[in-house]
Amino acid sequence: TTRFDPINGVFITENSGNATQYGFEFDGQALVTDNIRLLGTYAYTHSEYDDEDDNGNPLQFAGNSFRISPEHSFSLAADITIPAGERGDFSIVPSYVWKDHHYFEDDNGYNYAADGNGGFTRVREAYPDGTFVEEEQDAYGIANLRIGFDSADDQWGVYFLGENIFDEEYLIDVGNTGGAFGLHTIIRGKPQMLKAGAYIKF
Repeated sequence: TTRFDPINGVFITENSGNATQYGFEFDGQALVTDNIRLLGTYAYTHSEYDDEDDNGNPLQFAGNSFRISPEHSFSLAADITIPAGERGDFSIVPSYVWKDHHYFEDDNGYNYAADGNGGFTRVREAYPDGTFVEEEQDAYGIANLRIGFDSADDQWGVYFLGENIFDEEYLIDVGNTGGAFGLHTIIRGKPQMLKAGAYIKF
């Protein structure tokens, strides 16, 4: 495993040892009525470094989770059509995506050192200014909503789109090369965004 050490500003290659990973995914949809379709997905992932290697030696990342590997995640959506007679159809598509707590590095936010007894001790990673390196994201959910109108002949339409409509704050990644300069480098998720659009076919 290669990770960035924000304290010393270098990349470190470490032997993380054995790990166990398994899981499953599910996706499905149901036509409730001619005008309402429901969709959903679910994923379960167990990803964890083992306590010992093949020779019975303790591993420094024992019990840690893989980076960006939430245990549970799911999404829900509905595709609703509202007929408007000969003019066309209105459409309403709400959706929701949820991800469980997860880490951004395999070290799970700690530095490791041999304890002299064959095991390892771990200390919270910190930047030069003493601030702890936050390498994890709590569980979060993002809600979106699309409302549109399409003409009966499919020649034109308009739509309004709300992304992250409840303005949920979340991170996509943490760390990166900014740590070499003591910078708290993070990649934030999209904030609340409202959009509108239209199309015309010739």
